[in-house]
Amino acid sequence: MPAVVSRDGKHLLCAKEQLVKVEISTGLEVYAAAGRYTSLALSPDGQLLAAGTGGGAVSVLDPKTGALLVSLPGHAERVTAVAFSDDGRVIVSGSADGTTRVWSRP
Repeated sequence: MPAVVSRDGKHLLCAKEQLVKVEISTGLEVYAAAGRYTSLALSPDGQLLAAGTGGGAVSVLDPKTGALLVSLPGHAERVTAVAFSDDGRVIVSGSADGTTRVWSRP
């Protein structure tokens, strides 16, 4: 199950049948958002969440709400890895189809 911790260490975002945000100190669920994600990455500034999908796209979400901001299709198979560049201006995705894609931050 893919998971990331927020930059401030207060929240856990994890995905399986849906995207779930949990407050670490209490264990309480902040939200659950629809979507099956295969990989997760937070931008360095914590403002965007990149999430790989089983359908070969990268979803860019608002980590505060789970709202979908943009979908970046480009792989023929599931996305197995996503990452932001250190400056947060680039998203890189890798897929089970053997391809790597480089995206400008939306």
